[in-house]
Amino acid sequence: MKISFVNIIGEYLFEEKNGKLFLIDSREFSKKEQEELVTKGIDSIKKKFSGEEPTNDQLKKILQILKNDAKKFKDFDTKNTKKNIRESVSDDNLIIQTVGLIEDLEKVNNTLSKRLREWHSLYAPEISNKIGDNEGFSKAVSIKTKDELFSELKITESMGASLKKSDVEEIIKLAKQVKELFDEKKAKEKYLETLMKRHAPNVYEIVGTMIGSKLITFAGSVRQLSLMPAGTIQLLGAETALFRHIKSGSKPPKHGFIINHPIVTGVPRKDKGKAARALADKISICAKVDYFKGEPIGETLKLELMKKF
Repeated sequence: MKISFVNIIGEYLFEEKNGKLFLIDSREFSKKEQEELVTKGIDSIKKKFSGEEPTNDQLKKILQILKNDAKKFKDFDTKNTKKNIRESVSDDNLIIQTVGLIEDLEKVNNTLSKRLREWHSLYAPEISNKIGDNEGFSKAVSIKTKDELFSELKITESMGASLKKSDVEEIIKLAKQVKELFDEKKAKEKYLETLMKRHAPNVYEIVGTMIGSKLITFAGSVRQLSLMPAGTIQLLGAETALFRHIKSGSKPPKHGFIINHPIVTGVPRKDKGKAARALADKISICAKVDYFKGEPIGETLKLELMKKF
């Protein structure tokens, strides 16, 4: 009795005699055939050999006979895994990583800005008091001298210490580095906007870059966001408050990231929940359209919400 066996490496023809299996012929698949087998299944392969399907006992014997092909299996699996990983990278991944980077830059900027203010206040504390914005402070300190800033800010007297030139230069060096980090954050925000317009144009149109990208990040992808009901989208970003509600019975949250959307912030407190629900419903529609590459509808849905609220 002849037995036909197929795996990812090739096809084999065995003959059973007196309860023993013997390999009588084989054919190794081409690269194209292997790719078709992976993507389309075994029916896509034109078999050379014909025979019976192996039983479970016969299959154990076949695998023992083909144990020398283990390295070929490993090489193919390694190559195929690398291919799958390479092809799995999408704009979703780029958005998620960029959002993470922007958040990291925000934390670093805040930490270093605090350090810069404390350090510069040893030299001229009045300047820090006059310029509240961290980005503006780092920019001013990095490009203008103490005397220039005193003149602009109308500071006539300082209680700062008289530092050596080399000490002041170190402070200015930090100010320039902080300014560069703020510039880098702006550049990444612009890049994120480009990604959103390309990958999720309707979500971008209705909620903007940061809210839209954070929704995608928490969902995991545009596909995952499109599968979520509007009620879940409404609460993305409010997990802490939701768990507190479940655990202690406190008031349930009405909104997550979308609380910062103008439609939600622009209505009276009593209507915020209603506005958040309506917005989440439109986001859900936009995510579905983006995933299935439908026609642009974000602007239309946004106008509907603006008329309603």
